[in-house]
Amino acid sequence: EGIAAHIESKRGYYIPETGPVVLLFVEYGAVKEDNPLLLLCRKEGRVSAYPKLDVRKRRVVVKNMWGEKGMSIGEEALQYFEYCVGEDLWRASNEIEKYSALKKGSKEASVTLEDLERYLAPRQDLSVFSLVDAFSQKQKKEALILWGKLTLEGAQPLALVGSLLWQLRNLLLVRAAVDEKLSVSDITRELKLHPFVARKTYGQAKYFSLEELKRLYEKVFWFDADIKRGSTDAMSGFERIVVNL
Repeated sequence: EGIAAHIESKRGYYIPETGPVVLLFVEYGAVKEDNPLLLLCRKEGRVSAYPKLDVRKRRVVVKNMWGEKGMSIGEEALQYFEYCVGEDLWRASNEIEKYSALKKGSKEASVTLEDLERYLAPRQDLSVFSLVDAFSQKQKKEALILWGKLTLEGAQPLALVGSLLWQLRNLLLVRAAVDEKLSVSDITRELKLHPFVARKTYGQAKYFSLEELKRLYEKVFWFDADIKRGSTDAMSGFERIVVNL
């Protein structure tokens, strides 16, 4: 009541008295200990702090979530899972619940990368790895089919091109690092890449030379510019890139 009265008097808001009222305050940055609203909240109610978990602590939490379902998850599968769900522990919990329900009655207690790729709804930018895989193997038909499938599923061409440019930049950096004999762990640390992205990109980089990547990046860069200028449609521009692989 004291908090509600304070808000009403200072901000002119009216808070109805029918039933319990939940007040949510959003503060960007650190909250100082002498903040008047914080002091009032402590006096009139309860204050809880929920600091953002760093990567290591979040990983422990996620592994424990799997463990509570009687399942173990390997490092490779865990990296993929983390990359898909990001920092959203709520989504992580829901995905683990769905997966455990699918596996109910199964004697298999370990979670594999193949299972997650089959069951887990991926981030859209994961599709770019498949496109780059097709590029690296010069699989022109596969690249065109994949592009058409992604756009039919609702992926925006500009978003796909943006993701493709992002991965090609990663490939350029990783290819240069590979030439300098850096390991995957070194690359992850030096380039500040997610471990899953670093490992995937490291595997793709061996199929390209640095010069090939530079040429491909330039083609996709101008493809992106042409779409934004309206001088080409997405499918025609992508076909030209694939034909010239």
